[in-house]
Amino acid sequence: MEDEKIVADIKPLPRAKWYWFIRNCGVLVVVLLFLIILLLVEISIGAKIHDVLTLVAISVCLPVFTIIGWWYSSWRYKWEHYWITNKRVIQQRGFIGHEVIIVPLERISDVILTRSFLEKLLGFGSLHLQTLAGQTTVRQRYGAETCLTAIPDPESTQQLILKLVEEKRKRERLAF
Repeated sequence: MEDEKIVADIKPLPRAKWYWFIRNCGVLVVVLLFLIILLLVEISIGAKIHDVLTLVAISVCLPVFTIIGWWYSSWRYKWEHYWITNKRVIQQRGFIGHEVIIVPLERISDVILTRSFLEKLLGFGSLHLQTLAGQTTVRQRYGAETCLTAIPDPESTQQLILKLVEEKRKRERLAF
């Protein structure tokens, strides 16, 4: 776009890989570990051959799921990127497919900052951009059109976006 300047170029923190891994695969890994422990207890008190075979099968699945989950999280991190310009917010993401989400500043009605327990633990937050159109995708929460995940300093990024929205509305005499 003409007269467009990049105000912020944001790459999610590398810790986002852990966030996506735990969110997507953590429960599965914990369940498999629980099953292994349960089967080991059964075997120690005299289990049958099918319990041993089940233990072997689960023991093979655990590292396979862990490797696939980490690989997915690393690739997602590689392709996730955000740009904030004086005209819009752009999110690029994709793993197998590629997606670019563009939200013009004049459409943004609110910027919601969230920090789940896991995000607090990893030291970042997420910004959910709500728009006047009220569109939401299946993957988004809080009625947001898009979500910027693993932002290093979400408070100042939230303030920056809200300031840019207000400036754009004043400059173009847009009502809110």
